[in-house]
Amino acid sequence: MGYPHDVVRGAWSGISTIAARFTTGEWHFDGTLQQWLDSIKSRVQG
Repeated sequence: MGYPHDVVRGAWSGISTIAARFTTGEWHFDGTLQQWLDSIKSRVQG
């Protein structure tokens, strides 16, 4: 899509960090984030 090199590098860096956390089961893949999002969704939907 023609993004600048530093933007692409930053995205890949973030992906590698998230992939490592996902593999080891570290937060935010323990369900905590989903619970937080669900609570916000319920407040917004009233």
